[in-house]
Amino acid sequence: MEKIRVSKQELLTIVKENREKHKKEYLEAIKAYRVKAADLMTKELEKVVSGESFQVRFELIKPESHEKEYNLAIKMLEMSVDETVEIEQHEFNQLVNDEWDWKYSFRSSYLSNHAYVGTSDVSAFHGLSENPISGSTISVKFTQDEEEI
Repeated sequence: MEKIRVSKQELLTIVKENREKHKKEYLEAIKAYRVKAADLMTKELEKVVSGESFQVRFELIKPESHEKEYNLAIKMLEMSVDETVEIEQHEFNQLVNDEWDWKYSFRSSYLSNHAYVGTSDVSAFHGLSENPISGSTISVKFTQDEEEI
């Protein structure tokens, strides 16, 4: 089956649900990414202070938001004057099954950072921690706004 006609309203509902799920997963993934980064940097800073060999480059997979792709599909459906729309197999797979070309890399970053956070003390990065150089306090801020990350 190459193409099918579907209810615009039903498709719109599904795409909006998928967008909300993606937004939630992205916020969880970016939080895990930041925890992982803070932990790695803290460990390396401790090495700097103690005179040990240290590294300044970290291999982290930063999650990317693909909310714009969902927004585009939603806007196109909302502007359509038809009650039913024709979609091809690959569009069905993206819009209904939520399987996009970028999904594999997104899952990789999501799982990589979450697996790491599961083995680390996440609570240490949700507030204040001591600066190992001066003994002063530094603040680690987590936001849910992608622009501040």
